[in-house]
Amino acid sequence: MSILAIATGWKLGLVVVLGGLPPLLFAGYLRIRLEFRLDEETGKRFANSSALAGEAVAAFRTVASLALERQILDQYRNMIDGIVQTSIPSILHSMFWFALSQSVDLLVLALGFWYGCRLLSFNEYTMRQFYIVFVGVFLSGQGAAQFFMYTSSITKAVSAGNYMAWVRSLKPIVTETPDNHDKGPSDSPDSMILDNVRFNYPTRPDAKVLGGISMTIQPGEFVAFVGSSGCGKSTMISMLERFYDPSSGSINLGAQNIALLNPRLYRGHTALVQEEPTLYQGTIRENISFGFENAEALTDDMIINACKQANIYSFIESLPEGLNT
Repeated sequence: MSILAIATGWKLGLVVVLGGLPPLLFAGYLRIRLEFRLDEETGKRFANSSALAGEAVAAFRTVASLALERQILDQYRNMIDGIVQTSIPSILHSMFWFALSQSVDLLVLALGFWYGCRLLSFNEYTMRQFYIVFVGVFLSGQGAAQFFMYTSSITKAVSAGNYMAWVRSLKPIVTETPDNHDKGPSDSPDSMILDNVRFNYPTRPDAKVLGGISMTIQPGEFVAFVGSSGCGKSTMISMLERFYDPSSGSINLGAQNIALLNPRLYRGHTALVQEEPTLYQGTIRENISFGFENAEALTDDMIINACKQANIYSFIESLPEGLNT
């Protein structure tokens, strides 16, 4: 459109294009840069408050039992108030340039009308030339202004893309390797031996979770891990499932150290029933089939047998669509 305007009437076209579009583009580009920086700073500022809220919700029973609701709420409110106060200057700075990018097109219109009317008054342009140049530059300015209206979405999209790239770059701590590819537990019942097991989470290396746990669990034996909140009960289950490996010591299944086994083969011999099971989108049949490695070879008889062993088949049968619910 700008090229058409200059080709039709170069005097008015050059004045409006060179006088109006550069400030508009500069203001919009600067606003994008400011929003990127604001988004990054906001993420850092909210990291601590998000961590506090997450910990409080995860341990809501402990918070309620100690009557700490008001204290946690006040602490969270103070953190949020601090974030608001530190964010105001950046937001005002960014919004100034946003307002400028949205108002420059009006200034371009005013400039175009003024100079176009002068050219018309001196009979240098016809009315047709004036409107071609004016509308062409006006549409160009509107297009640029509308683009900068979506800078918030662009900023969020880039942040989301960076987060996805970061997640994809993460490497699992416990994974299948060429050395343990074919190493799995034996099919015969074995005892589970914990030998001086110590553990610290990688993100909190200074916080000791387990400090030298030793015990032996015989085949067919029922064992309960009992203790106060935060003492490592869930961590112990996570290590038995090989979501983590001990920081030191070993967990042996018979004569085999489970840290040396293929995690996929090892987990195929274990079962975990959580307090709040997760159901995925789909039917009951599909949810059950997720636990079978070769889903194509899975038959209805195998699914029904698994349901009977879990004592849920009679309930599934009572549903109108059965396994297809």
